[in-house]
Parts: sequence; structure tokens; C-alpha cells
Amino acid sequence: MTITLNGSCHEIADGTTLDQLVVIFSLPERGVALAMNSEVVPRSVWASMRVLPDARVEVVTAFQGG
Repeated sequence: MTITLNGSCHEIADGTTLDQLVVIFSLPERGVALAMNSEVVPRSVWASMRVLPDARVEVVTAFQGG
């Protein structure tokens, strides 16, 4: 199925969960939040949350500065 990850289209397997997406795309496991279709998904449900077809997934990283 096709998803959009940070603005780029990607093909992933049906049934892929958010935690699998982190591994597949070598995303940082700490200091990030994931939003699917504009809603932040709590880390506690990444393992059970399946990525939806045509989903827009954004990886948000925290940074500090001024």
C-alpha cells in the first residue's frame, strides 16, 4: 500500500504497524513523535496501531534552541 511519510510517497506492506515503520525507515526510536493523518499517536500504541492505506505520517522531532 502507499503512504506519505514526511511528504514523500512510499510503498509498505499491508498491516505494517507504526513501530515497524520506525524500523523499516531507520527512524530514531527516541525523541520523536509520530502523527498519522494529523493526529499524534501515543508511543504506547505504536506496536498495535496499523498504518492506514493512503495515510499521511509525519515524524516530529524535538529540538531546543533559541
